[in-house]
Amino acid sequence: MRDGRRAGAAFAGLVYRAHKPRWAYAPTSGEGAARHGGRFNPRGTPALYTALDPKTAWMEAQQGMPFKAQP
Repeated sequence: MRDGRRAGAAFAGLVYRAHKPRWAYAPTSGEGAARHGGRFNPRGTPALYTALDPKTAWMEAQQGMPFKAQP
């Protein structure tokens, strides 16, 4: 938001996240998104891309990969 407040809403529940093995040492850091930016965050802003379903998380993690393994 323009006034510096964080956008988003509070959520309590189970979410899934798939990530490249290179981020296994810190899977909740958001560092990869901060380095490169993403659809929902500018470069420099950490973000976690999560899903409510494991299959969706897996498919999201396949974005930009030449070989897209199916779950």
